[in-house]
Formats: sequence, C-alpha cells, structure tokens
Amino acid sequence: MTEEKKSMVPKLRFPGFNETWEQRELSSLSELITKGTSPLGNGNDGDINFIKVENLDSFSGKILSCSKVSKEEHLTYLRRSILYKGDILFSIAGTLGRTAIVPEDILPANTNQALAIIRTKNQDPRFLFTALKSRTVTDFIKKNPTVGAQPNLSLAQVGSLKIPYPSRAEQEKIGEFFSQLDTTITLHQRKLEGLSKLKKSLLQKMFPKNGQQNPELRFPGFTEAWEQRKFYDCFKLLRNNSLARAELAKIGKISNIHYGDVLINYPEVLNISTATVPFIAESRVNSISKDSYLENGDIVIADTAEDESVGKTTEIQGITDHKIVSGLHTIPCRPLVNFSPNFLGFLLNSPSYHDQLKPLIQGIKVSSISKKALGETRVCFAKDLDEQAQIGGFFNGLEMLITLHQRKLESLKKLKKSLLQQMFV
Repeated sequence: MTEEKKSMVPKLRFPGFNETWEQRELSSLSELITKGTSPLGNGNDGDINFIKVENLDSFSGKILSCSKVSKEEHLTYLRRSILYKGDILFSIAGTLGRTAIVPEDILPANTNQALAIIRTKNQDPRFLFTALKSRTVTDFIKKNPTVGAQPNLSLAQVGSLKIPYPSRAEQEKIGEFFSQLDTTITLHQRKLEGLSKLKKSLLQKMFPKNGQQNPELRFPGFTEAWEQRKFYDCFKLLRNNSLARAELAKIGKISNIHYGDVLINYPEVLNISTATVPFIAESRVNSISKDSYLENGDIVIADTAEDESVGKTTEIQGITDHKIVSGLHTIPCRPLVNFSPNFLGFLLNSPSYHDQLKPLIQGIKVSSISKKALGETRVCFAKDLDEQAQIGGFFNGLEMLITLHQRKLESLKKLKKSLLQQMFV
C-alpha cells in the first residue's frame, strides 16, 4: 500500500472494514444552504423554532434551546432555510465550526445566516456530523477564516472542505457509535447538573436563612435553635503569605493554598491527603514561619475574586504529617469553638452566610473582602455536634458523588476526543 493510501486509512476501525477511504469536497457530498439577514428579532410569541449559533452545545452538538418566530414571518422570509430531520448545522460566523444535527422533535424550525445548513446526499448524516468535529475540520477552520468584524467563513469555503469518508455501511457503524457515545455523555451531563442543583437547593434549606435560627430542613431528632455569634467570636486569624503562583512548585516540603485554587479547584472541604496542592519553591521555604502551619479544621477564605465568589471558603482536613500554609489573597482562620469535621466548609459557603458578604465586597474590576468586614458577619451554627456531623457527612457524600460524575464525564469527553482522532482520517 502506498503512503498516500495509508494516509486514507484510520488507525481504528470496526471489524470487517478494510477498504481505503475516499475524499471529496463537502459541496459534492451535500447541499449547502444559508439565508440572508433575517428581519426577525428575538421574539418568542410565535410557534416556529428559530435556532442561532449560541443555541448549539459546542461539545455534544445538541440543540440546547430555541427562540420562536411566527408562522407568517417564517414562511415569508425564511422558506429557503426550512430545516428537516438530519440536517447538519455548521456555524460560519462568530464561533466557527460549532455543529448540531437537527432532531425531529424540534421541527418545524429555521435558522439565520450565521448557520450553514448541510443536507447530505448519499452520506449518513450522523457520520458527516461527527466528521465535522474531527481534527481535519478544526485545522481547516484555523487556516480559512476571514478577518473582519468577526471571524466568518463563506459557503464556498465550507464547500471546499475535503472530507474523507468510507463506504455507507461503515459510515452507519461510525455514526451510530458516536451517536450512542454522545447520548451517554449527555446523560452524565444531565445527572451532574441535577446533582449540582440538588446541592444548591439543600445548601439553602439545611442552613438557617439570614436572621433566622432554625433551618427549613433538618435531620430527624434535632429541634434546638441554632446558635448565632460574631465571626471573630468563633475564629482567630492566622498568618498567610503573599507568594505568587510563579513561586510555587509541583514538588517540595511545604504545601501552599493559593486563592485561585480555593475559588476554582477546591471543594468546601479539602482533603489534603488526596488533593493536589502546589508546594512552595525551595528557594522560598525559609521565608515561611512555623506558626503559619495549618491544622485540621482550619478554614481558608479567598479574599479576592473577579466576581461575587469572593469569600469562598475551604475547610482543611486530612493533614497527617503534611506541612501546609495559606497563601496569596487568603484569610486563614482557626476555630475557637468546637465544630464537627466537614461542617464548617459547607456552612460558610451556604447562601445564608455568603449573602452577608455581598454588601461588604469592595472593588469594581476586582472584588475583595477585608478582615475587618468579616468581623461584621455573624455565624449561625447547630449547637449539637451530632447534628453538625450529620450535615457535614451528608454534604461531603453528595460532593463526592458530584466529583465522581464530573470525573466520569471528563473521562468520556477525553475518550470521544481520542476516538475522533483515531477513527477518522
């Protein structure tokens, strides 16, 4: 087999298929359709679905939502771009290359000039839709967009895209496989979103609303009113350092909690024994005082953010022989009151507490909360350590379940990305 023919054979194939793939321009494999500027706005009073680029999920290729237009406007202005089941939408303006395949359940539907409609001739629509997510297409987009008010591709450019393809039977196998994989990814995404919404709702219900002393939802057997104290009656301040991210390393002797990780990467309760935490670079270790070492049960508050997430807190647990300190833009605190493990992290991230911080936030482009402002807040907590333990254990278990689904989802997305590289030429 010549090198040219070898290049037209994917690395991974279904059994029974060994023919060399062919290659033709997209315009010869499908009909390409677009529409001039639509007079329609974002109206939602009609009964025809109207799809725009932002309605397409960039990874799954699903149509997430639609606006509505009237039947009269639909028939008068957009007849040429009426959508049919199996049509492929391909964004040619703004966010280039975003794709979706049109399902039957959203019809009748239409779109505007930012989305090209690709209507296959003799190709399997699911295969061609998946092929448009391959590296060949992403490389094509990088080389071809014209520069103007926004990136765009013409229909002629899209039509010139060379698509490698196998026999119809192999196309159907590949199309069905990726369709099932996308369905699995979507189900995991929905499960993850459902768990995240459940957690958000329970954080509102299982901690007292501001000004109240009893939560809306409690475990059986607990009826005593929660205790309310000023923040600094419950915590004392610890020392932090001001080391920038560039002064941290992947290995070392002293771990360092950076505010960016608190805001983005760390959960409400950070288990040091399993978490990935950067270390202080060897050249800066001598600048760290031993009295700044954190202990189990300490909390670290991010005092700076670009939005209202300022004040996000993580509770430290799992320290054995670790040396760990609190770094740049953080406020580390040690409890002066006995709290059950895993309780504080969820309490201080609940809406009932975090909402107190919002009127105290300073700054415009960058938001911050001061140590003095923290002192103006009040902490409302269950007196019974057993109630604290049940609440902390429940939310910690829920967070672990969310993390498992997040990892599974990320694994499936990586699998899809790898298979797109290996199952397409």
